[in-house]
Amino acid sequence: MIKGTNSQTVREVLSRIPDFKRHKVKEVTLDMAASMENIVKYSFPKATLVTDRFHVQKLAFDAVQEMRDQSEFLGGKLKKLYFVQVMQSEDYNLVSLVLPSGILDFFSIIKVAHTEEVLNIYLEEKNIKPEEFKTSKLTSKGFFDEIKVQDFPIRGKDVFLYIRRRRWEDEEGSIVYRNWEHVAKGTRMTKEFAAFLKVISRFQTGKL
Repeated sequence: MIKGTNSQTVREVLSRIPDFKRHKVKEVTLDMAASMENIVKYSFPKATLVTDRFHVQKLAFDAVQEMRDQSEFLGGKLKKLYFVQVMQSEDYNLVSLVLPSGILDFFSIIKVAHTEEVLNIYLEEKNIKPEEFKTSKLTSKGFFDEIKVQDFPIRGKDVFLYIRRRRWEDEEGSIVYRNWEHVAKGTRMTKEFAAFLKVISRFQTGKL
């Protein structure tokens, strides 16, 4: 019996066994420690190394358990993500019903955020070429600064629209944008949509 697993110590003790006897050893069962492998290869050079079944089973069990834990974690994350996506989808559907008819022809709902007192709706103008520039070649150049517009309260909540209006660059390098007064004249719209256009028209020449 040798105390400890220090490879140098064990090798020195085993070296007291004559070489011819150690060379007759055909198989050594050991655990998966690197030090044990080093000892066996040095002391019993002709032996086959066999990892004991206990350590193989433990390694397999640990691997399966890790996969199970990861699966449960991922499953929980996916369930949570699915729940959030469903709730966001429901928010968007409800908000689309309370927005003035016509707005979503020109804007996409990017985000909905709400507290007990406030409902914030974030709108982004779609990359649809303005009618007045339909024969021009335009390149989208992002958005003007965001504007904040207060809408009619819903069930006691203050409602704010955060609007990002798109801008384009024409072939001459000039920045152009949708003329909302032109939209108002060419659209059969509700009073609410007319009021909305009237408000954002005040920002017609917003700063870049």
